[in-house]
Amino acid sequence: MLASGRLDSLIQSLGRFSEKLALLGAHARGDSITTRSARIGPALIFQRLWQACSIDKALTALLEGRRFEFSVERAIFLTVLHRLFAPGSDRAAEKWKDDYAIEGVGDLDLHQLYRAMAWLGEVLPKDQQDGATPFVPRTNKDLIEEELFARRRDLFSDLDTLASKLAV
Repeated sequence: MLASGRLDSLIQSLGRFSEKLALLGAHARGDSITTRSARIGPALIFQRLWQACSIDKALTALLEGRRFEFSVERAIFLTVLHRLFAPGSDRAAEKWKDDYAIEGVGDLDLHQLYRAMAWLGEVLPKDQQDGATPFVPRTNKDLIEEELFARRRDLFSDLDTLASKLAV
């Protein structure tokens, strides 16, 4: 029965009723099914922090009126996330994103990451250079930092409440 191939034929016939054997048979024929897995943890956690700190809102407000053909906010999110978990270049981030499930970044190309970073470093007009050091001009990055500070400023302004509770 083994030499005649009847056993193999019998197993193949029964294999159509078994998902596991169908996969093994497909693999043996070179027709294996490929799957893709994506990591979700870093993006889920960091997205919550990104929103809790209102970084997305600060970026969206600054980008209002600009006509980028891609989401600059998502491009910046991707590059920041990449630098936190696997420090490297924008080129590395563009490849790195393929292993992660990150909302809104699937269609971003390398040149878009470069454009988003260029926007962050874009020098502000002369009338917005108050407070700049003699060495480095103010950029959009500074506006974002100032906006984020302004949104959280009240967290540290009322310290007398804590002092009064400690005195009791």
